[in-house]
Formats: sequence, structure tokens, C-alpha cells
Amino acid sequence: MMNWNHFDERQLQKRGNAFKLGFFTLLIENALLLFLFAILYDDPVRIGDLLPFTPATCLTLQIFLAVTVFATYCIWNDCYFSLNENRRYLLALFAACSILNLLMAIAHLIHGDFMEDGVFGTPFINLACGLMMLFICSMILLKRLRQKEDEE
Repeated sequence: MMNWNHFDERQLQKRGNAFKLGFFTLLIENALLLFLFAILYDDPVRIGDLLPFTPATCLTLQIFLAVTVFATYCIWNDCYFSLNENRRYLLALFAACSILNLLMAIAHLIHGDFMEDGVFGTPFINLACGLMMLFICSMILLKRLRQKEDEE
């Protein structure tokens, strides 16, 4: 059986660096959030008073930012895709995920249930996910354009 997810040594080293950056991004985000809670509020359920997000939305946004840091580093250091990976398929998959999430967010905006009790909830996660995937697609395309320019 062919291992389609094979990375060379340089890619593995760079991916390790990307994981570290993503991890430290998440760590810093959590530390800042804990600091805000400790200083301003003693009840984490009241996050809507501090930030306009439900707790689940806030935590999901933190994950999205860490994933974006990881993906951006990998893309610019040529270690996002393995050696035999179908890049066009993955780019199309990411674009489809982005479009679907953005359409779901637009549908919630149209129906007027984008916010839950005055704070951004689950529909905002769709918007953030769609924007994250769109950003990653943009980085992949930008990297491809830069490689073509360098080859010419």
C-alpha cells in the first residue's frame, strides 16, 4: 500500500516548527483569556459581558487562529502538502468548505438568528471557519503564484 502522506526530513522539521507556533499561539490565547477572566470577572459563564462571544465560540475561535498560524507557516515553508498529495483536490475541498460555511453564516444573517442572546454563537463559528478556509486557500494560491514567478 502506498503511503500518500509522506513528508521528507526537511518538511517534517518545518512541520514540527509549525506545530510549535500553533501550540504557543493557542497557549498565549488561553493565557490572555484566563487573565481577562481573573482580572475582570470571577464567573466564566458571563463571558458575554467581557467579549461578545459564547464560551464555545470563543474557544473555537482560538483553535481556528492556532490552525491558521500552523497552516500559514507550513504553506510558506513548503511543508503543508506531502510529496504525493493531490494539491488541486485539497484546494477544491478547502474552497468548498469555505463556501458552504460562508453560505450558512449568510443564511443565519438573513433569518436574523446570527446572534444568540446578544452575543455571537454557533452561526459566527460558520463565518469564522469560512473565513479561515478562505484565508488558507488564498495563502496556497499566493504561494503558487510566487513559485511561478520565481521559476520565470
